[in-house]
Amino acid sequence: MGTHHIPDANARDPGAECRRYEGLISAHGGIDLAVLGLGPNGHIAFNEPGTPFESATHVVTLSRETRLREAPRFGKLEEVPEKAITMGPGIGAPAPSPAHRDPQPKGFTVLR
Repeated sequence: MGTHHIPDANARDPGAECRRYEGLISAHGGIDLAVLGLGPNGHIAFNEPGTPFESATHVVTLSRETRLREAPRFGKLEEVPEKAITMGPGIGAPAPSPAHRDPQPKGFTVLR
């Protein structure tokens, strides 16, 4: 398997981290495989419905619903960050094999 990259969620300057990450994607010639989560309300990664498909990597404010769903991973709601860095919903579109993880822990499905 090749190299994988994710944005640094602990970056001091999240906006600069978004730009750095977009530059990294460009420098590597795009994305070959994108594994993005799909939320129960249809969000892709942390992009809530209505996020423009062509959005680049950006900082989002997490919805209360998303924070509540993530709370068990952090121990309690107060520990869940209010913001996150996420790729735009269309980032995986040019990938030869975009995949999503089913919201239920059943595994991965390849989208065609």
